[in-house]
Amino acid sequence: AMFPKAKILVTERDWRDIAVSVFATRLGAAAGYATDLGHIRHYICEQQRLLEQWRVLFGEDLITVRYESLVSSPRETLDTVFHAMGLSWDERVLDFHRLRNPVRTASVWQVRAPLHRDSIGRWQRFAAAFDALEAAAAQAAAPPR
Repeated sequence: AMFPKAKILVTERDWRDIAVSVFATRLGAAAGYATDLGHIRHYICEQQRLLEQWRVLFGEDLITVRYESLVSSPRETLDTVFHAMGLSWDERVLDFHRLRNPVRTASVWQVRAPLHRDSIGRWQRFAAAFDALEAAAAQAAAPPR
């Protein structure tokens, strides 16, 4: 209601790669959930539920970008986003990593690097942990005997 012409841009990614990223980032004591894959999965599921509600509320004003597409084909992916937002393409957007503006996030080193595909499928190195997480979730969901 406050910004009726606003577009909302959401980046989606394989939840397991998100979980590995969160787990590997030192977020501090206030983010205790980030040290447990089960807790991380819970919050990712909650975020996905919220996103589904936003899709209903905002319709075409909510623009979704797949992380994997963004890093694999940035020009094509971002051109589609720019078009959906009614913006003209600007080649400088691909040089974000060259900027020298202040960055105050846990991922400052990522902001200063060019796009790359190294984080796609990173979760596979920890497949056993994800298998155990899924098995525990299935067991918890099973009716008692």
